[in-house]
Amino acid sequence: MLADIIFESNFTYFEKGVLLEAIYDINEVFKDFDSYLEKHLKESNLKLIIRQVPIHGGMDSAYTFIHKSIIYLFIFNSALDGSSGRFNDISNYLKGTFVHEMGHVYDAALNFQASEILFEKTGSYYLENKQGISYYPVGDSGNDTGTTEYGAENHFDDFAEVFSTKVYGEKYDINQGRLVSKGRLRYIEEIYNCLSVWRGSNDKG
Repeated sequence: MLADIIFESNFTYFEKGVLLEAIYDINEVFKDFDSYLEKHLKESNLKLIIRQVPIHGGMDSAYTFIHKSIIYLFIFNSALDGSSGRFNDISNYLKGTFVHEMGHVYDAALNFQASEILFEKTGSYYLENKQGISYYPVGDSGNDTGTTEYGAENHFDDFAEVFSTKVYGEKYDINQGRLVSKGRLRYIEEIYNCLSVWRGSNDKG
């Protein structure tokens, strides 16, 4: 399972166990996801490092970015303590946060094709307004709605939230403050078969 994944820092036995459970949950939906991701990491000459960062990330519980040939997935203390104690179910909050970030990792390993395809297939768009440039994620019946409120930030987070709700369904929302849009979930299901890039090792393309 993800032989090239590097867990840096001092994750507790419990925390690392939760993260490995989350990878298992992803594999239950996207069959052989871990080997498929690892294949793309190798093809892109990328390495994945998961690092605990012992600070509170403000509004963020985790952060993923690429530097040179390394994808860094930073997990802040707020992901490990239920977002500064706001959520009692620490395990589910950490799982949801991690799966969202793994959506970003997957997208990055695919050179961001997954989020771009979602953006195009849904007909989502950006518009300039008084606040700057805003993202409009088209959803059920053409409404401007993200799968979650956070997914309405940009098409990268939109994909990561779609990825997470594909793994956990409405459970992604339970007591986590993520507010899943059932209408957009149905809409995503309608176009899911077009997005073969998501399908792990079942992708024949």
